[in-house]
Amino acid sequence: MSDTSRGIAGKGAASGETAVARATAIGAAAMVFWGMMAGFERLTTQVFGPQLGIAVIYLFAAPLAFLLRRPHEPSFYGWRYLLVSGALFAGTDILTGLAIGHAATSTQTVQVTIVNYLWPTLTVLGNLAFSRDAHANWLIVPGTLIATLGVATVVGGDAGLDLAAIAANVSSNPLPFLFALGDALCWTAYSVVTPRISGGKDALAYMFVATMVSGWVVWGLTSLAVGPQLPVAAVTPATFVLPVATALVLVLGYLCWNVGILRGRPTTLSTLSYLTPVCSAVSSAIILGLSLAPTFWVGLAMVVAGSLISFASTRRQKGV
Repeated sequence: MSDTSRGIAGKGAASGETAVARATAIGAAAMVFWGMMAGFERLTTQVFGPQLGIAVIYLFAAPLAFLLRRPHEPSFYGWRYLLVSGALFAGTDILTGLAIGHAATSTQTVQVTIVNYLWPTLTVLGNLAFSRDAHANWLIVPGTLIATLGVATVVGGDAGLDLAAIAANVSSNPLPFLFALGDALCWTAYSVVTPRISGGKDALAYMFVATMVSGWVVWGLTSLAVGPQLPVAAVTPATFVLPVATALVLVLGYLCWNVGILRGRPTTLSTLSYLTPVCSAVSSAIILGLSLAPTFWVGLAMVVAGSLISFASTRRQKGV
């Protein structure tokens, strides 16, 4: 090979590495966008109320997803994938919004958000239960335990890992914690089931449509059951900046993640994704003007550590 050919080949390889690194960086930006979601959703539901707030957010998010990522015809994806994964995706996002919207305080908003971050550990357990190809070593036990105790520490508030404080906090307003746990279970099911039925296809835009429809159905049913779900604060044209901002960070988060997973380094991104609860806590504290207790950060560190240990348990091989 001539020096010129070697130079061209070297430049091509370097260009390829640069493209992969750029895609990985774009994928990592998803954690920042997702981190801002809880704070913006909380501000939106404080104006529109939980049910109407979610419906309005996805009224903007669905067309935005179509605009930024035009999908194929529905038949291209297969109806089983669209219906099953669409239901789980919509259930996850609706439950997230309900958990955040029904939180009694901004601090409780952050607490229920961290409950949702049990999903990485639950996903590892789900794959072990339902996949013959999934394997894990003994690290899965301490990983699961540490993540669960971390969530309990967060929910305990200033008292930390105190059963009486945890019980008092949850019993004072159980709905958002139940929604957050349901959210974690729904996303776990989505993460376990979707790779098996999607055929490698990505129907993200249709998932947002499913969530939009579900959001308005929930709003309508709630209005029929307990009375009209109207905005809880004055609504002006400027108020709609909040749901638009929430829709934007939601859609950009998913789009950035897909770019990273498809064109970047998936293993790097999978590891970095376990830092999402940190981004969420920091962003929520800034957006909502919170000063979180030291016990919160201890619990958050335990959730991240437990999730990473659970992840590591699936990657270690005998003799390594």
